[in-house]
Amino acid sequence: MGKIEKFKKIAKDKFLQGEYEFSLLNYSFALNEVPNDKEAKMGAILCDIAFEREEEAIALFDFYEFEKKTNSSKAEERISEIINSNENSFEGASTLFNQNLKMMIDEAFGISYEDFQYHIKTRGSFKIAFEELMFSSRIIINKKEDLLDFIFNLIKYDFNQIAYNYIENASKLFFNKKDIEKLFTAFEEKEKVEN
Repeated sequence: MGKIEKFKKIAKDKFLQGEYEFSLLNYSFALNEVPNDKEAKMGAILCDIAFEREEEAIALFDFYEFEKKTNSSKAEERISEIINSNENSFEGASTLFNQNLKMMIDEAFGISYEDFQYHIKTRGSFKIAFEELMFSSRIIINKKEDLLDFIFNLIKYDFNQIAYNYIENASKLFFNKKDIEKLFTAFEEKEKVEN
């Protein structure tokens, strides 16, 4: 069973136990793994509804589980239609869902690289921005180009040990031989300038 399936199983179990916040957190973990997973999105929406309208959310959840078994390709569409047709009952559910999900992902995982770049602009320097966040938040990097940029900045601003750790941990997942050579060249050039 993959990570996303484990998160969704825990989320479903917690929903059935009435622990909607913990369920939403696990659906958000699943969405962090696969952002377009329909089941995780629907589960998170139902958790969000459950915070204010528990009975409706439970009924929708039961109906959703039934639809998945009988008509799996249309299950999310059917539930979305019901939610949209009852817009007055579920007013603001989508907005609340997006706010809650973003908040829970931020708390659980840290900040996105895009948000970190904005933080750099507000602080005026990579070094200052990184020092402010390095002990309190994780920076979530999903693209190889962003990771390379981040590591080059770590090297540039003398966070060499942290840069080495990133290279070591990410090399198998993100980098090819050419990328690693570029990174080590950056280290060598930095050392020549300092000497």
